[in-house]
Amino acid sequence: GLIGSSVMTEVVFSRPGLGKLMVGAMKQRDYTLLQSVMVIYALIIVFINIFVDVLYSLVDPRVRYD
Repeated sequence: GLIGSSVMTEVVFSRPGLGKLMVGAMKQRDYTLLQSVMVIYALIIVFINIFVDVLYSLVDPRVRYD
């Protein structure tokens, strides 16, 4: 969902970004670039999830991570 949404947003607003870079890599069969962009997306998702978990534990004191 994240990849499809970023591609659609970049196409609608004519903005360059990782989505257009991925589509270009697919068209040119540049698998190294495609794998790199997928790793970047995965890292972004992991860091956002960690940030939200930490923020949630600070906002709600009933949540404790042991």
